[in-house]
Amino acid sequence: MTNTDLKRLIKLYRLKADKLKEILEITKSRVFTGEEEDAERFENFYEKRNEIFEQISRIDSNISEFNINDDMINSLLYKEVEKIKATIKTYAAEIIEIDKKNKVIMTELMEHIKKNMKNIKNQKMVRRTYQDNYIYDEMKGFFDSKS
Repeated sequence: MTNTDLKRLIKLYRLKADKLKEILEITKSRVFTGEEEDAERFENFYEKRNEIFEQISRIDSNISEFNINDDMINSLLYKEVEKIKATIKTYAAEIIEIDKKNKVIMTELMEHIKKNMKNIKNQKMVRRTYQDNYIYDEMKGFFDSKS
């Protein structure tokens, strides 16, 4: 592998590190508190991150095309690749840690939303029961429609 190839590899790793840093910044900027509005914000957050992860996947595909040999690993330029890889690992670890916290919050939020949906469903069933079985008269109130 030539120095030109190695420089291209360094450029790809830097690009990957930049993309991961972008994801980290997005992740840090989104604080989920467990409010119902978080569900909508999460969708937007997820879409942005997913776009960047797709870009990273393409970068990884390009990186995998390089055949790294022992001579390359011992070169000074490859030391730069190792530094960038360490940065990438740091960014990834931070993202994972924040995601774990957000997952707990979002799981609690989803449980809250499920309970609300169940309550709404129950209210609809009660209302249907009254509509089907009882008639409301302003003078008499509710009375059984079967009588």
